[in-house]
Amino acid sequence: MITDLHTVPGFVFNGFSAGLKKNNQLDLAIIHAEKPCAAAAAFTRNLVVAEPVKVCKKQMEDGLIQTVVINSKNANACTGELGKQAVYDEIKRTSSIFHVAEKDVFIASTGVIGRPFPITQVLNGITLAANGLENTEKSSDATARAIMTTDTKPKGASFTFSLGEQTIHIGGIAKGSGMIHPNMGTMLSFIITDLNIKPEVLKVALNKAVDRSFNMISIDGDTSTNDTVLVMANGKAANDLIDSTSHQHYAKVEEELTRICIDLGQTIVDDGEGITKMITFEVKGLPEEEDCRKIIRTLSTSLLVKTAFFGKDPNWGRLFAAAGRAGVNFDPDKVDLFMGQNDELCLLKTGQPEELDEALADEILSKRDVKVKFDFNQGKAHAIGWGSDLSYDYVKINAEYTT
Repeated sequence: MITDLHTVPGFVFNGFSAGLKKNNQLDLAIIHAEKPCAAAAAFTRNLVVAEPVKVCKKQMEDGLIQTVVINSKNANACTGELGKQAVYDEIKRTSSIFHVAEKDVFIASTGVIGRPFPITQVLNGITLAANGLENTEKSSDATARAIMTTDTKPKGASFTFSLGEQTIHIGGIAKGSGMIHPNMGTMLSFIITDLNIKPEVLKVALNKAVDRSFNMISIDGDTSTNDTVLVMANGKAANDLIDSTSHQHYAKVEEELTRICIDLGQTIVDDGEGITKMITFEVKGLPEEEDCRKIIRTLSTSLLVKTAFFGKDPNWGRLFAAAGRAGVNFDPDKVDLFMGQNDELCLLKTGQPEELDEALADEILSKRDVKVKFDFNQGKAHAIGWGSDLSYDYVKINAEYTT
């Protein structure tokens, strides 16, 4: 898995063992910039939120972040005043160790909800990290591994793109394989870039990117208490400052930020707990993009749809029925439904069932990557989202999560 944070200049990072997990597994990650960065974040929309989320919403008020601390194993959620104080203790220790302003520290946690937070171990881990940050492929991989919980592999993406004559580097890591659902539903993602951009403009771009990526994935319909996406831009590329959404290069920035968020979101779905199928849902032909998204959210969370895909059952009626209960008004007699990466299996044409090619259906459903496409033929809007099937292993993993 590509976790090339080290391709972005001006940052150092690493993963450490603070003793939260057994057998000296990595459980604490730190990302540190040479100077305060323009930053933007998106958080869970769950009403029950972890203590780091509460605190870091305030930390983001000036749009600047320099050092990020992430722990796994314990979510520091539903931990009361002790959990909240632990976040402030982490901020103070990080500020002292890395010589940064307290207001420029960002804290994130992931793991089990409702367990006392092991603040002593985490603080010791931060101190341990003082001389351990690097900008290498090895430290990038360790950073991605340190934030994993039930993930089976580290997740990351990186690439470059051009703004005029300047080359922009961007890289990111993510974690999550369960408790994943639209509305930032446990997933964490941290993206770094050398882009030169104002924080308020970066915030607009991130919100647009999240709506088309992380908010369009679902594994189990549960929105986490801790979901966080953070982007840090250090300006080292020295491109012409992107200071508004009307800047000539803003659209390109939004496009590339969306691209990396989609890449990271897909890695999360592909590592979903117990999944055997990664399903791409494409919906087009409705009046509004939000209508298309509603259909996708309903399809990707339907237990009947998910179990049909696990059983390789071409029961397309479940797809059509799910679309019909999504709260979107449409004429069923105008709808086309296809399955396959190239829409090779037509199941429904202008609301009328097509003869099922069972051999082709079996061929499509025997693959790990499956695509479903609805064309409602009643508008010009379009959206894409990603989901998974529901397997026996998902039940086993989550039945034994805290044990």
